[in-house]
Amino acid sequence: MIVMPDIGLEGAVRACERICAAQRALALPVLPSGFAVTVSAGVATYREGESANVLLQRADTALYRAKVAGSDRVEGESRASESRGDGGK
Repeated sequence: MIVMPDIGLEGAVRACERICAAQRALALPVLPSGFAVTVSAGVATYREGESANVLLQRADTALYRAKVAGSDRVEGESRASESRGDGGK
């Protein structure tokens, strides 16, 4: 988990994309041939008054979408959950 205060969703997504790109650029000679390390991230922003569990659930849902979409990518929280503000509950 990375906490990025006062950065907003778009800024956090861009920061995570830079982390993914930096990982891809690393040369890791200790890995066997054909193996790679990837980074997937799910990004969500805190909404005033919500619990930590609701925030983490939205981030986890975004992370799951990133992994399903092929890994090594960043997904922001969905607009549907943003409008509800309750983590889909």
